[in-house]
Amino acid sequence: LNVTMFMRHPVRGWHSIESVFETVRKNLPPGTSVRLVTLDQPSRRLIPRLRNLIQAFRERGEINHITGDVHYLSLALPGPRTILTIHDLGNLDNQTGLRRWFLETFWFRLPARRVAAITTVSQFTTNALADLIPSQASKIVTINNAIGNAFATRGAEPGPQDARRMKSGQAMILCVGTTTNKNLERVFEAVEGLPTTLVIIGHLTSDQERSIRIRGVKFRNVSDLTQDQVVRTYLDCDLLLFPSTYEGFGMPIVEAQSLGIPVITSNREPMASIAGDGALLVEPDDPKEIRRAVQAVVADAQLRHRLVTAGLANSNRFRPEVTAQHYVDVYRQVSGRLSGY
Repeated sequence: LNVTMFMRHPVRGWHSIESVFETVRKNLPPGTSVRLVTLDQPSRRLIPRLRNLIQAFRERGEINHITGDVHYLSLALPGPRTILTIHDLGNLDNQTGLRRWFLETFWFRLPARRVAAITTVSQFTTNALADLIPSQASKIVTINNAIGNAFATRGAEPGPQDARRMKSGQAMILCVGTTTNKNLERVFEAVEGLPTTLVIIGHLTSDQERSIRIRGVKFRNVSDLTQDQVVRTYLDCDLLLFPSTYEGFGMPIVEAQSLGIPVITSNREPMASIAGDGALLVEPDDPKEIRRAVQAVVADAQLRHRLVTAGLANSNRFRPEVTAQHYVDVYRQVSGRLSGY
């Protein structure tokens, strides 16, 4: 199998899609060859997007895989030889009027009709996409994201909790991501006055930094880390606080679980299903409920043990070799149709 994988132009602070498919490529079984094509132009405005379409046409291969965020590339690729991964529909829900029509048409409806197969990263995204384009629902396959190799190879380690630190309430709380859906303003409100330190991965905006300083919350901000550095940052923390308002998947949940770190996340989909029994679920719009959950995890060693044990078991669902094999199955199905099987 020869696959050409198309990746969006690099964007500062946005690495999730890149990390997901780096893991897939590293875990493909023998007999599958992947050529990575990274777009030369950012996906903004008409001319750069036209240039990306030209590049995609020139670089087309035997089997083509659009890895996400640049769905319109399907217009330049041979439909029967192309697979499209859709991570979420969040950008569509936030738009109205002409902009919504443009995104709905060129990111979802037309691409879905052209390609041979569509993969999504969660059942939540599959359901949302099938509701939007029911005529294309038969093309959709759910393939969960995989934890990165740096997480998967560590095995079932005990959690990193420092007993003395947790006993005094001086917990190191990890937050991953700084976009609006990561809900940091409510996190800041929830932990205000608690003897904790937030460790935030991602580029804080000036407004976010102003808000956290006004509330007097102790914090440390890091960004642009390698995967090994991300793992080290997780292991330096005592719990993951991830009360996101919207996700296509929610990778930090299973990353933390794989390292034996207790998780607090949202009682919304797909976060609840991705977390399984290995997380304490909260209403993300309620800072008081988030605060109570943090206090409970910091204070209750038995609760932490239960969350860690269940989280480690749950993370096995997202082993990288399993996800990679699912993608190979889709590649083979598309290739088989082309061969007349």
